[in-house]
Amino acid sequence: GRHGFGSASCEEDACDDKADGFHCKDDSVVQCAGLKTVNVTKCHFYEDCERDRLQLNMASCVEDVCERKADGMYCEDDHVVECRGLRTVNVTKCGLSEECKKNALGRNAAACVEDDCRYKPDGSYCKHDGVVECSGQV
Repeated sequence: GRHGFGSASCEEDACDDKADGFHCKDDSVVQCAGLKTVNVTKCHFYEDCERDRLQLNMASCVEDVCERKADGMYCEDDHVVECRGLRTVNVTKCGLSEECKKNALGRNAAACVEDDCRYKPDGSYCKHDGVVECSGQV
């Protein structure tokens, strides 16, 4: 084969059929030169890779979480994402014992909240080297 004796390659380069420039591959921006990948930038979880509508061979990571949302806080993949002016202005990852609850603090006001009390009757419980107080659980 073209790789020499005893070697095999099934790996295809994302750029083997692309012109020089920036292209989308899954949720990453791939920079191509000479039909080879020269750089890969993974988009944040709240972004998508999008081709530029005007420029040929141009792509970038573009916000997708807040682009259609009113100002406020929203849940996205165990993170609280703060939207202002259709843009992400802050991202907070919830802790291991927390989950993102939409509208936890009111309309469009998500928050990371302890989920240790789910389905538990009111009372005190030992959790995470401390005491967790549960009340008003459904």
